[in-house]
Amino acid sequence: MKSRLAAVAVSALAVVAGAVVTASPASAAPYALTSVSLESGPKTVVGLLGSATASVSVSLTSTPAVDQCGDEPGVPFSGKVGATLSRISGGYSTAVNIVLDLASGTKAAGTWTGQWRIGSGSGGTWQVSRVYWCNGQNAMSGDDGYSVDPRVTPGYHGTLQVNATAPPRITVARIPTIAAYGAAQSVRVTYANSRGTPLAGRKVTYGVDTSCGFYDLGGNRLTLDSRGGVTVRLQPLIQCLLLTEPQVTFVTPSTTVIDARQLTGRSYYQRVSAKPITPTFTIGTAPRVAAYAYPGTGRVSLQVLYGRTWRTIDYKDTSVSNLNLHVPTTVNPSLVRGRHTYRVLAALVSGDWLAPTSSSTFTMTGR
Repeated sequence: MKSRLAAVAVSALAVVAGAVVTASPASAAPYALTSVSLESGPKTVVGLLGSATASVSVSLTSTPAVDQCGDEPGVPFSGKVGATLSRISGGYSTAVNIVLDLASGTKAAGTWTGQWRIGSGSGGTWQVSRVYWCNGQNAMSGDDGYSVDPRVTPGYHGTLQVNATAPPRITVARIPTIAAYGAAQSVRVTYANSRGTPLAGRKVTYGVDTSCGFYDLGGNRLTLDSRGGVTVRLQPLIQCLLLTEPQVTFVTPSTTVIDARQLTGRSYYQRVSAKPITPTFTIGTAPRVAAYAYPGTGRVSLQVLYGRTWRTIDYKDTSVSNLNLHVPTTVNPSLVRGRHTYRVLAALVSGDWLAPTSSSTFTMTGR
């Protein structure tokens, strides 16, 4: 079900802090959000142990109606509606998930409300970033639930400001900040009070998720160490870590999401290699270089070192690891005449989750 909840925005949605904005749902759509409300702020949390509350409300229509999550009945929003509030400024990127109960109407056309209990660790600006629910179908049906980002269409961005008088000090870091694709990386999260004293000995539970925003805590319980920290292994395909923060700082007993994609640090290609098939070649004959890049994605370029500058003379945008590159017949002869140093460079055309990675250098001689 997680991978199939389509992130589709519908035109019948608007979010404004402290108000409900309505729109007419599209008649042909199997579901629609007809209103969303986020309680107006600001909200103030006094002291490390203080708390505040804010209400969240959505109205929707759904065919099939809101129902249990067919093959995952244990998730907290099964048979209800879930809402994600994301922190967009004032702290590291994170989110909280709120379960909404039916307040009026029916599960096919009703209004759902819930309370966010705000702790001292939630200072910053928040907005509703996602509303989602199941419809009783199994994941194999391919249409087992609906997920909507209310910020996309029609583009309203209602916010709630949370002010904390004694916020905890929370740090999140990837360790190491750069490593080979598929190699072991971890996320280190530490908690201290506003004076810097570690919140040692507190209990947290955590899980992982490939889609960001669900409640899969996995039943893992950890105790913060003497420095108030916890270190969690980050797998290559895992986008989010889901932690219940120490309740002294995050009162809501739902999940706080740490988006690993937004952490400082990235991976580089696990392996990039090259082998010249014709180390000595006649200029104008397009000698071949066998290249390999893993993972097979991005642009793989053949470069020659000319003076102190690497010059790209051939490249391929690829989705495979093994490929052939050539010294083009049209290359400027001055770039390749004589003995020169070459390399193959793999880099993403867009995005930055993989850092550019080079093969070992090799020599070729053009005559």
